Amino acid sequence: MNFTKWSWKQWLLVGTGCVGIIILLMSMFFSEYTLYKTFGESMSPAVKDGEFVVVKKGTYFPQRGDLIVFHYDKENLDYIKRVIGLPNDVVEIRNNQVYINGKKLKEPYLSGKQSVEDFGPYRVPHHHIFVLGDDRASSYDSREIGAVPMSSIKGKLVDY
Repeated sequence: MNFTKWSWKQWLLVGTGCVGIIILLMSMFFSEYTLYKTFGESMSPAVKDGEFVVVKKGTYFPQRGDLIVFHYDKENLDYIKRVIGLPNDVVEIRNNQVYINGKKLKEPYLSGKQSVEDFGPYRVPHHHIFVLGDDRASSYDSREIGAVPMSSIKGKLVDY
């Protein structure tokens, strides 16, 4: 096929078709994902300051250990934190260790022992979750802002 002899109408038709296919594919495969740039070290070592992370948008029921993005209305900011407590869980921090419903939480994602103040016990309200940063000493999380409403969750990190 000799492309040099195509008329401008043929090129326009092919170009429009290609753009249409690209838009269709992007809407099918990429509309449910978004990219976030991180700020701060509160999620280190899992996510470091200035990194870009892929977030799957939409409603889902968070699981303990998930990294999520949520919107904090009082500051009009989005935060990335780890889900620690689910609705109706009792969260407590004693001797630098997190307990959920009286059982010690295994946290292999933490980078060594961290020194944090005791907290709780605190019962997570219905339709809320309790979140913590992985770098507990420098994290602004549910210990300060309270439980996060499920309706504030923007998505789950899928690539970090």
